[in-house]
Amino acid sequence: MAEHSPLKILVGIVVGVLMLVTLLGVAFEVNPFETIGENIMQYVFLGTSTLDDVQTSSTGGLAQPALVLVALMVWLIIFVAFGDILENFSAFSVGIGWIVAFAIAVIAANTKLSISMLVWITSAFAWAGTVAVYAALFAAFIAFFAVNWGISSLSNWLVTRNNMIKANTGKSRATAGLRVLTAVGRTSAEEGS
Repeated sequence: MAEHSPLKILVGIVVGVLMLVTLLGVAFEVNPFETIGENIMQYVFLGTSTLDDVQTSSTGGLAQPALVLVALMVWLIIFVAFGDILENFSAFSVGIGWIVAFAIAVIAANTKLSISMLVWITSAFAWAGTVAVYAALFAAFIAFFAVNWGISSLSNWLVTRNNMIKANTGKSRATAGLRVLTAVGRTSAEEGS
């Protein structure tokens, strides 16, 4: 189980507050947070001059709230992945590893790695996700028809096989218990002599 150091908790709180202020200010245009949210989005999460530059150039015309959420999630993936790696596989202490991970995520955003990664990941894995969804739907229908249209002999065989496995497991446990009782009986007989 991971350690919950005060520094790690503080980094989590700071990141959560930054994301909340950004969402309130940029995506939902809440007045007190609007300029603060845009600045945080620009310098921490997106690393670009304006949201419009990113929106038109590299995201396929995502609406601004969707762009904000997607950018935050890509940034969060980078942050959490590096934080976990640095926490578990480096010589850094827990809190310092997460601070370094925060810095790496901000650097990735400001060098445009986050946006280019977003476009690459989407193009590389969108087809795989679509295929997986349709394959799962197809498999569900095949399973439905197989269960309802005559695999009763297979189901009987599976039930019989499971019962035989349980019976065999029970026999081996009984044999092991008998050995233990025999050993205890011998030990108590030897001590009684």
